[in-house]
Amino acid sequence: VLLLAALHDLVLADPSVPAARWYPSVVGRAAVPSQRDAWPDVRATLLGHAGTIRHTIATRSTQTNEVNRATYLATMLALGCADVDRPVALLELGASAGLLLGVDRYAVELTSQDGVLTLGDGTSSVRCHGRLAATGGVPPLVLPRVVSRVGLDLDPVDLTDAREARWLKACLWPDIPRRIERFTSAVEQLIADPPHLMTGDLIDDLPRAADEALRRAEAEGTTDA
Repeated sequence: VLLLAALHDLVLADPSVPAARWYPSVVGRAAVPSQRDAWPDVRATLLGHAGTIRHTIATRSTQTNEVNRATYLATMLALGCADVDRPVALLELGASAGLLLGVDRYAVELTSQDGVLTLGDGTSSVRCHGRLAATGGVPPLVLPRVVSRVGLDLDPVDLTDAREARWLKACLWPDIPRRIERFTSAVEQLIADPPHLMTGDLIDDLPRAADEALRRAEAEGTTDA
């Protein structure tokens, strides 16, 4: 997995390498060659840039921020807060770049036997898709108002650092439809108003992170989050 991420990072950084033409994340899905023998180009790229690949593998670890996980988070938030009329302070453990902390800013479309339910901002360019397996109807759900967003991670990612954001993209599978596009849209949306990310352990530093989430909620004039 780390080798594939290192190769993906290389083609994102240098679209002129031979393997880049096989990556939808670089050339677009329609421009990927129709023949399916990518190995000669991949091999040539790996051998031609072996030093770079080795350095990336030696200094990086895989780190993902799959935005479509917002389908689970949105459903949980909506159900958990259905009978509580109060704002929410979000605290994510293992937040990476904190993209899931923007859950209410995305269009989260949940398909069920009753149709499609959209949570969050239906006009958002970030489109998340999931399927509700429940039978017997789905109650009307809405997301609570989010008043603070704090993420805790051993190695949080600063979205304003183009190289770090590129590594997050490199850790995504490039050939899964909409995944790269959804990630790019989420980064563009959150970078203007990012969540507050803290460096720390999810056990030892949990009290500190929770205090910060509540402090930020209070700074927004909210005392009952």
